[in-house]
Amino acid sequence: MSQTGTFTAEFDAIPKGALMDGALGLSKTSATTYNDFAYAVRFYTNGKIEARSAGAYESLNNLLYSIGFESSVESNKLRSLKF
Repeated sequence: MSQTGTFTAEFDAIPKGALMDGALGLSKTSATTYNDFAYAVRFYTNGKIEARSAGAYESLNNLLYSIGFESSVESNKLRSLKF
């Protein structure tokens, strides 16, 4: 499957641990490494929610997460992800 054109991806996540390193994303099959994701965000050990951009994770808006609190993630203007 391929997604072409511009689209928006949305999901909710609830971190179950503090200062964890856990990623969520879109991939064609079950991802076993971060590189398997076509698009990804992670709850990182610095307490921030980071997005993957050009092969590296970064937090442009200093979005913090807390154990048990839902975080809504939306990314728009995604283009031509190959699945």
